Amino acid sequence: DNNWLVKLPNSPYYMCSKDASKMLHYVTPSNEIVGFEQLDPIYNRPDIVMDSIGQYFGGADQDELALYRTIFEKRMNFLGLDSAKIYSSDVSFPKCDLKPTNEDYNTTNGIYHFEVSASDQRNALKSYNVYVNEVPVYGAKGLSLRKLKEGAKSGIWKDSVGLNEGRNKIQVSVMNAMGLESFKYSTYVNYTPPSSQEVVSTTHFIGIGVNKFEDSTKTLKYCVGDIQDLAQTFGGVNTKTKLFTNETVTRENIAQLKTYLRDSTTIHDKVILSISTHGEISKKDRELYLATHDMNFDNPASRGIKYADLEAMLDGIPARKKLLLLDACNSGGIEQKDVEMDEIDDSEEEMLALNENQILYGAEGRSGNEVRQESKYQKMLNTFVNTQNNTGTTILAAAQGGQKAWEGKIYDKATNEEQRIENGMFTYVIKKALNQNPEMTLQELIEETVKGVARGSKNTQNPMVRCETMENDWKIK
Repeated sequence: DNNWLVKLPNSPYYMCSKDASKMLHYVTPSNEIVGFEQLDPIYNRPDIVMDSIGQYFGGADQDELALYRTIFEKRMNFLGLDSAKIYSSDVSFPKCDLKPTNEDYNTTNGIYHFEVSASDQRNALKSYNVYVNEVPVYGAKGLSLRKLKEGAKSGIWKDSVGLNEGRNKIQVSVMNAMGLESFKYSTYVNYTPPSSQEVVSTTHFIGIGVNKFEDSTKTLKYCVGDIQDLAQTFGGVNTKTKLFTNETVTRENIAQLKTYLRDSTTIHDKVILSISTHGEISKKDRELYLATHDMNFDNPASRGIKYADLEAMLDGIPARKKLLLLDACNSGGIEQKDVEMDEIDDSEEEMLALNENQILYGAEGRSGNEVRQESKYQKMLNTFVNTQNNTGTTILAAAQGGQKAWEGKIYDKATNEEQRIENGMFTYVIKKALNQNPEMTLQELIEETVKGVARGSKNTQNPMVRCETMENDWKIK
């Protein structure tokens, strides 16, 4: 599959293809397993590996080394990690252990009971969380450990979680006052419900599509059709559907979905939220906003739907199988707080002129933003897996930051001609893939979508996974 890894001898540092990272696990001397996502940001160091290889061969490309060192630093900032603390021999990570209480690793009991013990040598404990199949039971922020004595550095308490049918990956962790999290060691419990207790799983499909805007110059053609088609594609016997189109797509209406998802879903349910509309990067705060019917395109923050709010909508709800599909330009996002201004300004040096393929393609895009060259931020996302998934939601974006999401046409490699479609290309590829293989898993759908859109756009539109769960793969339908 063309994945690869280069590891330095007598050293923890390596560099590898993006997907190879997901295959790595770390094993402690006591045979406890630590998932790659906690140590990959520390030990996946292309800059160190390339520098070492360069020294062996008598020199390395210093510009390339500087680029990889920069994107490593950007990754640390993006994940909210302090490299000075992480690489300090003086740093103190908290410890957190799970001990089952009279439970078997194969059980017919849908509730798993356990005891948690946590400690830190130097810093007070701040918060605690439980993860089932990489989904935080207590939401992204976890539970405050205020119940412990003020400034306590240790504690023991009991907890329990509901189990999903099949294999359950259970982890616990604590965070200390410095913001450092304990390693999450995995316990696997297989739940087989008794024949008398059928587990009912409902798919909640929510579609948001806007063709018509108060700003009539921003009209799109196929967004409403996108979500109507996907509602049918994802639909089935146990499916509940909610569609918001055109005038009903307002910030207030969409905000109410949080209550619905919190009160109407169970831990066995799937939630698929699909959005087709314009995607705009606000120059004021550099955030991605999805266009509502009444959004002011000169000031997206005034009435648009902030990407972070969509993530928050899916955070802390009972459902553990969650997929967010963003069919909009710029949906891959751009760098935010530490972005260099010259990476997002409108200077000619940062513009990528339309090439011949794009002119021939000629389909409409779902944004007013121009296509840009790959920034250092985008290079970071294309090099490293985003290990920051605070909500346990898989988020698949139609296009990288600065790219258009095309609608109306798709390139057919077999005939070397354009084919007319009545969808966004991203949605069309998803719909086609699922219709051809209804048994498709989430990871299979991601792979087919990324390849299909790149091929259908002659590589001018590249979907990207903004967040994903590493081991929690599930059937889409």
